[in-house]
Amino acid sequence: MEHDMSSMKRLKKSSHHLNLLKILLAALPTIVFGVFTIVFTIQQNASARATREQDQRQADETNRRVIFKEYIDDMKELLLDENFKENSYKSLLHMRVQTLTALRNLDADRKHDIILFLYENHLIRHDKSPNIELHGADLTDVKFGKSSIEICDLTNISLPGISAQNIQFDGCLLTQARFNNALMSNAKFHSCQLAYVNFVKTNLTNAQFCDNQLYYANFTNALLTRTSIKGGVFQNVDLINTDLYKSDINDQLLYPLTNGGVMPNRFCNMRFPNGSFSKISNRNLVGAVDTQCRTNTNFTWRDLLTDRPINILSKNLSTIHNSCFFMIDKNQTAVHIVEIHTFSLLIDLEQAIFNLSTYLGVQNPNVNDEITMIIHFLRDEGGFDATHSAKKSIKNHSSIGFYSFINEIRPKTKYIVISFVCNPISSNNQKCLFDQVEFSIFKKII
Repeated sequence: MEHDMSSMKRLKKSSHHLNLLKILLAALPTIVFGVFTIVFTIQQNASARATREQDQRQADETNRRVIFKEYIDDMKELLLDENFKENSYKSLLHMRVQTLTALRNLDADRKHDIILFLYENHLIRHDKSPNIELHGADLTDVKFGKSSIEICDLTNISLPGISAQNIQFDGCLLTQARFNNALMSNAKFHSCQLAYVNFVKTNLTNAQFCDNQLYYANFTNALLTRTSIKGGVFQNVDLINTDLYKSDINDQLLYPLTNGGVMPNRFCNMRFPNGSFSKISNRNLVGAVDTQCRTNTNFTWRDLLTDRPINILSKNLSTIHNSCFFMIDKNQTAVHIVEIHTFSLLIDLEQAIFNLSTYLGVQNPNVNDEITMIIHFLRDEGGFDATHSAKKSIKNHSSIGFYSFINEIRPKTKYIVISFVCNPISSNNQKCLFDQVEFSIFKKII
């Protein structure tokens, strides 16, 4: 009996499996057809997409070809116009607009051809006139180099302010070239003549200089972080406020005199690859005010409200051997602006302090009279936040004396405004006097 029951169960199970198999076999054509349809559709879509992309590339190439031809034709017409010189300003403005527009829409090879066209027609050479100003021109990925049939001579080329990431120069003559204020990260210079080249305020992050003739070059205020400088000549180069942090350059290039060179490089306010600083200039940034005082020709100190020169009192009032003083009236403010761009690296790293010193006092003083020294920190965008200005008030003085004022400089500061505010409490005839003003910047001791 048990044996019969077991046989029936096995029979039912086999029948169930057989039914499932029949269902799968019946559905198999549908599944295969569905898979085929999906694969075919994917292939068709991929093929259509590839066709569209090919068509788009061809359309883009046609468009670039048309833009380039129309640009060259337009420029030739302007250059051949007999009234070109008489209408040079209007013509150059039109050329600038056309050039910037074309460069934004062309490939690297045609950008190269446009620059050569402009250079050969003396439109971007600073030793020729008139010139097109190409600030903001897009020269990304453009390559210049000599070949077996032609040289690469771009002597005196003027390309300030260009946007030229990954630009390349191979074996080019670039003597007295100007790339100041340009964005040239990842640029490559190989076996180039770079004498007297101008890289002032140029961003050369991650750039590569290999076997170049770099002498009398100017890298003032340039950004050279993570830049590689190898081989060639590197002498009499200006490295003022230059950032070489994490760059790859050896001591043989930095200090050529110790390795048979004939001209030293000039370091000042510069950051070395290891993060340390070179000598910081501590010169007086106010200028030759004493000479102006003695000659009664004040171009330095101005009245804040009227912008007129501050009056000069030519009289020895003390034992400090001064023959004259700058003189301000009650409630008057004398101001002088100091440009400090060549200290920007130290300032932006929050390692800069200033020292303001001067002789000052009040004519016929009262012990409660007050003179305030104020330092305002200006940035490129203009204006300053008075709440962050540095101030020092001098009170209870009985004669002209020597005073100094030391404080940190705010990051991103590009200009310093020195102010002297006269606040005597006695008669309106009282005058505040100052002279021998010195303003210097130092590195903070950390």
